Amino acid sequence: MLGAIAGDVIGSVFEGRGHKSVEFDLFRERSTFTDDTVCTVAVASWVLDGGDLAAHLREFGRRHPLRGYGIGFLEWLLVDGMGPYSSWGNGSAMRVSPVAWAYDDEERVLAEAERSAEVTHNHPEGIRGAQATALAVFRARRGADKDEIRRAVESRFGYDLGRSLDEIRPGFEFDESCQGTVPHAIRCVLESHDFESAIRLAISLGGDADTLACIAGSIAEAHYGGVPAAIADEVLGRLSDDLREVTERFRARYCGGPPGRAASARWPASVAAQPGDDDAAAAILALERAALDRWCAGDPSGFLEISAPDVVYFDPYLERRLDGLAALTEYYGSLRGKVFASRYEITGARVQRVGEAAVLTFNFASFGEGGGAHRWNCTEVYRRDPGGWRIIQTHWSFTQGKRG
Repeated sequence: MLGAIAGDVIGSVFEGRGHKSVEFDLFRERSTFTDDTVCTVAVASWVLDGGDLAAHLREFGRRHPLRGYGIGFLEWLLVDGMGPYSSWGNGSAMRVSPVAWAYDDEERVLAEAERSAEVTHNHPEGIRGAQATALAVFRARRGADKDEIRRAVESRFGYDLGRSLDEIRPGFEFDESCQGTVPHAIRCVLESHDFESAIRLAISLGGDADTLACIAGSIAEAHYGGVPAAIADEVLGRLSDDLREVTERFRARYCGGPPGRAASARWPASVAAQPGDDDAAAAILALERAALDRWCAGDPSGFLEISAPDVVYFDPYLERRLDGLAALTEYYGSLRGKVFASRYEITGARVQRVGEAAVLTFNFASFGEGGGAHRWNCTEVYRRDPGGWRIIQTHWSFTQGKRG
């Protein structure tokens, strides 16, 4: 969800100004959060704490007035008991990203996306926009490449994602509808090469820039494995205390990000340029980073969730290979809550793809509070299954020092 907030903050100064270039300073003195962020955080609060979504939206919205709410939503915000008002606006899509991180079943994600929309945006287009965005985020965080994301959204929701941004940009004007926003925001991610470029492309369309960038940012975060640390830190610093608290609590629980700081590590920008399929490399590195973030917080489930049923596993503490997900689950269960690192570093990462398989190799160093480091070599073999890239083989070994 931090990607959505980052897109909103960066796009805030461009809303309605018709900016048609990717060249601009990411942050200005006036860059701030808008209704996109407030509503995204309200949905995250609902996911975290349960209860009535309308109450969460009204609580946060009334706490943060004058943040650019649409007229219909503003009336709903201020009138207790007012029901949905058949909106087809893009507000349902801009706030939906937390549900795509909180659930690990695609149909559940789509059902919760509908629930998150229909409290206000119960028009079919409002629901479609929220569900399409949630599906793109979900597929991206599960390792689907850009072509898979495009096909899934087009086949399920009927959006045309085939027009290039160069075709769209010249005649594009302010459009607050889901159908006039969501497809173009997704297209920005499809044409991007990293998180920042997705945001720049979204703003370069002009029009409802903060919401275009919010939706694009939510998908790009999932696809590229996070928000770059410099952007994340700047954005978190521009949030009010209550918005930051919910954001960090949500990230710690669902996104593998430790509370109180930006993500612990970033893959080198050059990694995806290694020989092979760039989208596959980005997807695999995103999965690995998210799992490592959770591992270093004492939670091995991130690796279990991306391991195939027939996974095999080696590490130096085992006398023999572990065969199958059940055996790995039992082993990782013995380590749950026992492995922690205040930060980690990855060097030498490379993805080599052959058909529907890919090999990821890297060096890993984890650091405790006292500064001591544990250094490892890692090889992961991924296979592309119908649900995305899954680990079928893991091998960890100690990194040896130089020989005399």
